[in-house]
Formats: sequence, structure tokens, C-alpha cells
Amino acid sequence: ANAVNLLQKEIDDFNPTEPSQIQNYYLYTGYTFYHRFSDIEVEPSMLYQNFAGDGRSTADLNLKVRKMHRGDYYWIGVSLRSLVDQDFKPLSVSPMLGIKKANFYVAYGYQINVNEVLQPTTAAGSHMITLGFDFGCRQSKCGCTY
Repeated sequence: ANAVNLLQKEIDDFNPTEPSQIQNYYLYTGYTFYHRFSDIEVEPSMLYQNFAGDGRSTADLNLKVRKMHRGDYYWIGVSLRSLVDQDFKPLSVSPMLGIKKANFYVAYGYQINVNEVLQPTTAAGSHMITLGFDFGCRQSKCGCTY
């Protein structure tokens, strides 16, 4: 759980339309299902966001399937973003895939917009590329971080 911008904002006298409530609330949960005799992991997760200024709320429902291979892994996943305050009306679908090899991570995703806000001449979605490097920091002695 996370809360952002909890303090009230002073409104600028020269811009009366500026919002004074800018609090945002987030709740994230997920779990990894695995079997000790299998190299497949399934990870469902959910992110809920609430924007106090205008009362909007969204939910991201995610599913990732990971195949482990000698310390490395490959994964595919999908994310569905919906408007909670409008009966879970879908906004976008994002198929994704990635790989972790040694200390390097590479992932690709494509966000497909599925709401009517976009005009037919507008691009249908966006590409997402993630590059990462694991610096090999030593593992924490705190058991809750393993």
C-alpha cells in the first residue's frame, strides 16, 4: 500500500482551476505459484490506483508465466488496465515478454488501447522496452526480503 501527496496543496491565486486535492492511493498485491518439481512459475498480480482529486480509480490485472532454466528465465505476460469507477471498463491490454540471462534483463511489451477515446487516425498503442542489469549486490540478512 502507498499514499502520495497527503498534504493539501495551496491553490495559486492566478490559476483557480488548479486542483487542491492531489492525493493518490495505491494498493498492490500478487503471489507466485510454483511447484518444487517444475520449472514453471505463474504470477498473478493486481495494482489498484485511486486519485482523490477527481475520484477516478483504475485497476491493473496482470498475469506472468515464467520458465526457469539454470538460474536464468524466460517469461510471457499480459496486463489489463480497467476503470474501476466505470464498472471495470477496459482501457488497455498489454502483452509482454522478457528474458533474464546472467545479470541482464530484456523485456518488450505493447500497450493496445481498447477504449473509444482514441480517434481512428490515432496510433493504436505504444511500445515498451525494458533493459536492466543486476549489479549482484549481496543478499540481505533479513529473511523477509528473500
